Amino acid sequence: GTAIVNPFAIPPSITPVRPFPEFASGLVTGASVNGLVRYEDPVANPVAIFADVATIPVHPWKSAPTKGHLMGFARRPDNTVLDTATVTIENLDTGSVRIAATDGGGFYGAVDLEPGSYRVRAVLGSTTLYACSAVVAAGLVTTADITAESAAPPVTTATVTPVAADGQNGWYLTSPTLSLAATGGCAGIARTEYSLDNGASWLTYNGPITIAQEGTTAVLFRSVDLTGAVEATQSRTFMVDLNTPVVQLTADPSAIWPPGKRMTDVTITGTGSDTGSGVSQVSYVVTDEYGLPLSIGTRALSGNSANWIESLMVEAQRNGGDLDGRLYTITATISDVAGRTSTATTSVVVLHDRRFD
Repeated sequence: GTAIVNPFAIPPSITPVRPFPEFASGLVTGASVNGLVRYEDPVANPVAIFADVATIPVHPWKSAPTKGHLMGFARRPDNTVLDTATVTIENLDTGSVRIAATDGGGFYGAVDLEPGSYRVRAVLGSTTLYACSAVVAAGLVTTADITAESAAPPVTTATVTPVAADGQNGWYLTSPTLSLAATGGCAGIARTEYSLDNGASWLTYNGPITIAQEGTTAVLFRSVDLTGAVEATQSRTFMVDLNTPVVQLTADPSAIWPPGKRMTDVTITGTGSDTGSGVSQVSYVVTDEYGLPLSIGTRALSGNSANWIESLMVEAQRNGGDLDGRLYTITATISDVAGRTSTATTSVVVLHDRRFD
């Protein structure tokens, strides 16, 4: 605070100790901040040597950072801190692990981490807490508090292709595929899994699941996050019918002799089967070569196989010039529950004579 004589002032004078802004201005310009007072003789002590601005050195860690940093606090749900807890910081991409610890205030930190997603776990005695989202970016300090005691489990979304069944009554006529995608959970998804045996065994999901088995198939699925939280099991049920039903038809008698113009009872026997959706019904078309209207009613069926018997009355008469006899044609169409159909045909002929029997 002592005044000094400044011999370079114009005119020379006694000046007090200068504040820092004045001192800095004198070093750079030789004058006061406002330029009205000269502190240096511009001839004897030019200040041009201070005219160039000093270059700030370039630090690669600052100009082009490649590492990031992580910090946060470990607190229980009641907001009490975890003091001296062991903190495990795991890179979810590489599996590398960094071990840290909390201080008395629950604080933890880690520097120079590779950018990426991390799972952070703090353990103190019987207490285990997680940071459910810890994404480290180069050159930045990410805050990830460790607070999740039992975070909400993941959620798996199922997509079926084709979206709607292409057969009747909810049945697929082609093999559908089931695609699964998981979101949420704590600290990332560990795996998605599915079961085809009602949960007796679980398979890791690696891509769309094709349902190639006929009949009804239930697919159970769920996801697990990296803290071990397991999603409640979901399910989708698929009804698949890949093949047409099988039908066989016989007529007894298949040949009528003699043609005595009487009405004759013909027994029509049918068998049908379907390994997918099961048989549903059988219908008939009966054609008389002479145009007599004949019919057999539709019969309901059920199960994977069926046997049945119908009765058909035909006229045992033929025209005298009809050398190949009078022909009755019976065609049966069997349907399965999925809408697939197959046909079978049998015939009955009223003979012209025994040579055609």
